[in-house]
Amino acid sequence: MPQSSTAAETDVVWPKPAHFAAVAVAWSLLVIYGSLTPFAYQPLEWSRAASILRWIIEHPPQPAPRSDWATNFLLLVPIGFAALGRYSWIGIRCSAAAYASCSCCLAAWC
Repeated sequence: MPQSSTAAETDVVWPKPAHFAAVAVAWSLLVIYGSLTPFAYQPLEWSRAASILRWIIEHPPQPAPRSDWATNFLLLVPIGFAALGRYSWIGIRCSAAAYASCSCCLAAWC
């Protein structure tokens, strides 16, 4: 005789909001790590580092090329998707979409 499944077994939601939150946090940490880790670390003396920083402040960077914008956007899409998946389960779909979109746009701009 086949076993009957209970209501708790049939109402399992997969993936759960916690999974989306974990993906958003993990991807965010990966993006931060990749952004802060230099490709070729070269130790500098404080005086040399201060002169480089002074030059950077005196000569502001030029606007970013389109490829940089596209890269930042594509890098941040998974965070927005995961944030939207996390918050859409609790009934605030509209505000979650606005939050995820604004957060990703703001992060891509910075």
